[in-house]
Amino acid sequence: DWKTVLGLYVFYLACLHLLASSLVGGDWNEYGKVVLQSTLPNIAFLEQDGSGSYSGPNMGLHWYFFVQMFDRFRPYFVVFINGVPSMFLIPLMIRLHRYPSAFVASVQLLW
Repeated sequence: DWKTVLGLYVFYLACLHLLASSLVGGDWNEYGKVVLQSTLPNIAFLEQDGSGSYSGPNMGLHWYFFVQMFDRFRPYFVVFINGVPSMFLIPLMIRLHRYPSAFVASVQLLW
């Protein structure tokens, strides 16, 4: 049942966030800062330093793509590259409608 899978997913996600916040020190504000610093560069494929400029090489390969393009095209490609996994949602949903846990796992692997 998809409601059970969704409920378990939310439950385990909340447990992992609670565990991670306790590892940071138990302060939710500090945990929020750590989450934003660690996930925002992965979502936007960009890392900004204190001056607001884009830094060089990181763990991903998208930084090279963004370094080579003109600055005026950067917002377009950020939206485009982040939107590419969304075009797989409907075909995966059609294919895996009988297996909701496999669908959730494959969507998580896309992002």
